[in-house]
Amino acid sequence: MAQLGYTALVMGHAESGLAALRDDMHAQGIHDGVQALVADTTAERDRLLDITAALHWADSQCHAPFRVLLGHSMGAETVLLEAGAKNSIGIDSPPASPTTGQDRFDAYIALSPSGPGLVAPEHAWHNLRKPILILTGTRDYAMSGPAETRQIPYQDLPAIPTHCHWLGVIDGATHLNFAGIGPGAENVKPLVTQTIASFLKGVQANACTLPAPQPALKLQSK
Repeated sequence: MAQLGYTALVMGHAESGLAALRDDMHAQGIHDGVQALVADTTAERDRLLDITAALHWADSQCHAPFRVLLGHSMGAETVLLEAGAKNSIGIDSPPASPTTGQDRFDAYIALSPSGPGLVAPEHAWHNLRKPILILTGTRDYAMSGPAETRQIPYQDLPAIPTHCHWLGVIDGATHLNFAGIGPGAENVKPLVTQTIASFLKGVQANACTLPAPQPALKLQSK
């Protein structure tokens, strides 16, 4: 993001870090421990408070005319909650208090979001109208379902006049590839960054025209 000309703030949530994950995994096992951390209402409210703190710091440096929130996996859930997605864990939708999502960004990017389940009910995303890019892969398997379930948030999004609701599916990309880890990550990263750059250029132009097709990337908009 910095190479694209953005001031990039990387938040390290205590509620998403290794210590928190280790505690839940120790108590409940790997699968149930990760699920417990994802669906922890208090932890999610604290992650949203971290966004508030990051924005306060950013505003002390300069008042950015264009703001983007990007997250992967658990961070993608926080991104969509901030944008106003409905949920089943007791987080109020915007506009609301400082401990909830408040839709404070001009565009949202969710890498490997989850479909309906632990956090989101059915049709949790159908009212979101801000520009949203969702990226996933054909091997980006979910905790409780196939890789295709990660595309459901996009399918639920409404069509908007600017066509700035995008879904990109990268052939062969795994969940960890979107974190820059694992075999094939070196091929996934440039596709992700190029797609993000094209998307944000379109958002700022108020018309999100899809870039030229690439063999490993299936991209669509509405």
